[in-house]
Amino acid sequence: MEVAEGTLVFLCRECNHSFFNNDEAVQHLNDHHPGDKPSINGYFNSFNKIGTYVIRNKDNERSLAEECASDNTVTTDYPPPHNSEPEDHHEESERNWTNEMTVRLINKIKKFDSVFDRSLMKKTIWIKLTNEFNQENSKNLTYQQIENKWKTLKRTYKNVLKHNKLFKKPEIVAPATCSSNNGLIIRNETNNSMRDRQTEDTNGEDSDVETAATQTESDAANSSFIKKRKLKENAAERRHKEKMQRFDTFNELLAKLVDKL
Repeated sequence: MEVAEGTLVFLCRECNHSFFNNDEAVQHLNDHHPGDKPSINGYFNSFNKIGTYVIRNKDNERSLAEECASDNTVTTDYPPPHNSEPEDHHEESERNWTNEMTVRLINKIKKFDSVFDRSLMKKTIWIKLTNEFNQENSKNLTYQQIENKWKTLKRTYKNVLKHNKLFKKPEIVAPATCSSNNGLIIRNETNNSMRDRQTEDTNGEDSDVETAATQTESDAANSSFIKKRKLKENAAERRHKEKMQRFDTFNELLAKLVDKL
């Protein structure tokens, strides 16, 4: 089978199916050879030569001995899917990222963007980038953690971009609210004021002095409740604006890189 130089080929020894992706080869083993305990017998000389991974049965010792006779043959264990990482470990690594570290990572990736464009071996580039990042920041991160962090940043950037396209403002203001205490409250966008439309009492009767006093106390309680609620809403809106501003600090750096990687 002829393939382009620099291409990794995965050839199943059981059925001679070939793949050009590690995940597809692993999925093929899981689907069609679940009873085997496979390993990967890898041929990989250099980046400018064809690398071939041959998926074989571990019990086939004769085939392994014959193929290991070559000086260029390297035998490795059955690999996990590409970029796999335990979920709890991934969550823990996400918590360790500070804003300063994130900005440094973005700047580091920006320096490698031209290399990503030219190279087909992106895993090798991620490993090199990770080594430099760890040395410069005294960290011990894996290339999977670095790559997953970058994917998270891209996903966040795209979500913010989509949100800003759908809404003129990053903050969300409800056009209307309704409650048993205040009735229907509709926001008037023309003068940016709130206009109350109180529901009318269907059993309207003439109010006496006692009812008026009770209503006054109720109005005072409602007024106090509304003030407290507005304070909470203003605080929540302020926190939301601050959060969106923090996202905006990454947008300019991410915008030039997302389309390239």
